[in-house]
Amino acid sequence: MADSIGGGKVVANIVLIMLFLATLLAIMTLMSGASRTLYQASVDGWLPKYLGCTNEHGAPTAAMWTDRSFKLLLALLILPVFCYRHYVQDKGRFPQAMLSDLYIQADAGQKRAGWLPYVTLISVVLVVCGCHQLVA
Repeated sequence: MADSIGGGKVVANIVLIMLFLATLLAIMTLMSGASRTLYQASVDGWLPKYLGCTNEHGAPTAAMWTDRSFKLLLALLILPVFCYRHYVQDKGRFPQAMLSDLYIQADAGQKRAGWLPYVTLISVVLVVCGCHQLVA
């Protein structure tokens, strides 16, 4: 991406940090916006009253947990579809048309990520659980 704007490694790192922060802010907005909508609809009488419960700081915790549960359910329903498409239909390989759009060669001898993405996901879960224990 930095090559498209004529930058070097410093610009690439700045763009990477900005993309990370934009993703973090989008997730925060997604969580707070949906739960506040559920909360307000509950207060107005359009949804069940339990969604109107707040904690001592005024955060709509019941609405947050309900929203999070629905999003987790959606993710659990859609992940098997992606796995079926990738491992059954495409036999574990990305289609050549998809690779050409990304300017990647299929068998260019590039090293795969291996187990590192799994370590990252596990560490994210541990950090979230640890932070939750600190707050609770």
